[in-house]
Amino acid sequence: MNRTGFHGIALGALLLSAIGFSANAFASCSSYISGSNEATVTCTAATDALIITQAVVGGGVYWLHLGPSSWGTAAFWDGSGAGVSAGGTIRIAGLNGGSVTIGDQTYTPADALNGKVILNSGSGGGEIIFDASVSGAASSWYVNDGATPFATWVNSLTFTNNGSAYLTINTGTANNLVNVWSVYGSDTLDVVGHGNNEVDVGNSTNGSARAIYGAVHIFNPCCYTTLNFHDWNDATGRAVTYTESSVSGLAPVDIGWSKPDVSAITLYMGTGADSVNVTSTYSPLTIHSTNGADVVNIGNAGNVQGINGAIAIDNPPNYTDIIINDSADATARVATLTDSGITGITPAAINWVAADTGAITLLMGTAADTVNVLSTKPAVTIQGSNGHDTVNVGNGGSVQGILGALDVRNFSSRTALNIDDWADSTGRTATYTKTGITGLTPAAITWPENDVSAVTLDMGVGADTVNVLSVYSGSGDPLTIHGSNGLDSVYFGDASGNAQQILTPVMVDNSASYTAVFVDDSADTTGRNVAYSNTGISGVAPGHIGWASNDVGSVRLYLGSGSDVVHVVSSNRNVSGRSFINQIDLGGGNNQCYVTGSGLGTASANSIYGNAGDDQFVISAVPTSVASVNVYGGSQAAGDELVYTGGPATGAFPGNGTLTPTDINAHAINYNSIESFSINDVIFRDGFQ
Repeated sequence: MNRTGFHGIALGALLLSAIGFSANAFASCSSYISGSNEATVTCTAATDALIITQAVVGGGVYWLHLGPSSWGTAAFWDGSGAGVSAGGTIRIAGLNGGSVTIGDQTYTPADALNGKVILNSGSGGGEIIFDASVSGAASSWYVNDGATPFATWVNSLTFTNNGSAYLTINTGTANNLVNVWSVYGSDTLDVVGHGNNEVDVGNSTNGSARAIYGAVHIFNPCCYTTLNFHDWNDATGRAVTYTESSVSGLAPVDIGWSKPDVSAITLYMGTGADSVNVTSTYSPLTIHSTNGADVVNIGNAGNVQGINGAIAIDNPPNYTDIIINDSADATARVATLTDSGITGITPAAINWVAADTGAITLLMGTAADTVNVLSTKPAVTIQGSNGHDTVNVGNGGSVQGILGALDVRNFSSRTALNIDDWADSTGRTATYTKTGITGLTPAAITWPENDVSAVTLDMGVGADTVNVLSVYSGSGDPLTIHGSNGLDSVYFGDASGNAQQILTPVMVDNSASYTAVFVDDSADTTGRNVAYSNTGISGVAPGHIGWASNDVGSVRLYLGSGSDVVHVVSSNRNVSGRSFINQIDLGGGNNQCYVTGSGLGTASANSIYGNAGDDQFVISAVPTSVASVNVYGGSQAAGDELVYTGGPATGAFPGNGTLTPTDINAHAINYNSIESFSINDVIFRDGFQ
């Protein structure tokens, strides 16, 4: 309290000289003593503006009436000169649209007043202004205007609202706390800060904002207000809409604020299944759920570019689903997603507690977006919106942080997917299908088969195994399997021995090491026309299976029971550090295998197996640089034929043996279970000699 002398009254004698003033001599407001240490005021004009405060008068502290609508002597409340001392009551019987300011900037701010102010029922309504703007005290204010006892109080001052009024609280310059428990339906509340404040909307003791029936607005033009909304004990699921300057649905009425005046906002949601729709943010926002199965939707009509203040989401001990919707955004974004947050898609970061989150859905825009997925713990869905997007999975060459399932989708377009585990020293066994991959990451990565374009797997430095059961790319882009200096193995075909679901191309490479390639179509009953070379196999599956010629350690091809035709136009050469094997199992049909001997790789070992059918092996001259050529006719006693087109040769005896060309520059051919021979013939088939 400002305990200086009463402004304008220098001496107590001057105060006493005013006793004879008429009660309504200068204003449409008047007063009288209505009880013990109580005065009643009535103002009749909507333009009336009255200040009531306290000051030291004649050695005591008294209530004063000041301002343009004051009357008589400030300390006198009736014509006899009676006063109301501190601790007494000022009752407002008539307001009629005028205003009463409680506290002032000259004598005593509102939070230092001692006593009661009561607005009577039937007073006609108006504005009640609390002025503590010059107070340096850190005060706690309480507004319970909409429930018994319909009171607003701070320290030793209590205002009781038995009528209807627009309330304005001007807090002081220190850190004030304003607790807004309830506001009557026809009332409003403005909280104006003059220092750094905290405003709690909703009763923080019982966790309910359901008694806020009158509009609330928060301002702080000089400083910052921290704003908290308390509805944590509400068992009813609420649909809440949050913007950068308002929230609706949490309380019965909208609550607004001046966005530059608020430093941080926290929503304490209830125990029901709440839905929080965040259309924009300016200040940092925390959404704290209370064990409800909540959903947080972020975005405004498919755009999240209004998220200028960071968002943090938690929900112990339950789970919140988070949907981030930027589907209408035509600008390409580069987003980085971790198990606890995302940046880049919005101007400000969005974070969550991984253990409190059920699922994350990320709706990307219509441009060519990039999403870098470093880690997941909740399940994540990345939905493209007709943009040629790229999703990169991994952090520093490891995908072992993918602990929550990852699903990649793209309406009407396709996403390029890169899964990067190149630095992983542990050998992994991965299973790849046209709709996903398991085993490489702790949790599965999936996609609809029409929603991805190129998929790239960067395997680690351990000895990895990739089982490729099926492959499909609607765009025709290849599946690429990169080895990273590990002794890897790649198997094509499902567990039954069928490779017909390899529908689009595959490419295998392994810089600085070697991958063993197995193609198993042994259960296929249809005869295939196959081309085998040192860079791949076509004709076995609908999609070409290719490899970098220097990056594979061996290739084994297993064909089915149909009558196959195989053209071996070349094979991989052997290099230092590996023992390359080219092995072709023709299966159980009546097969034909045409080998261009000159195409076989240097130092390579080449083995071709027949089976129960009548097989024909046609081989041209093989260079002596080749390590070996081995032909196995199969178990039957007749019908397998070896045709050598490279010139004269010796050793063509039915059964097992070695065919030795007369040409010293041609390599011998080992055979097993061959019943007939044709030497020095030239045979053409399908353009192959």
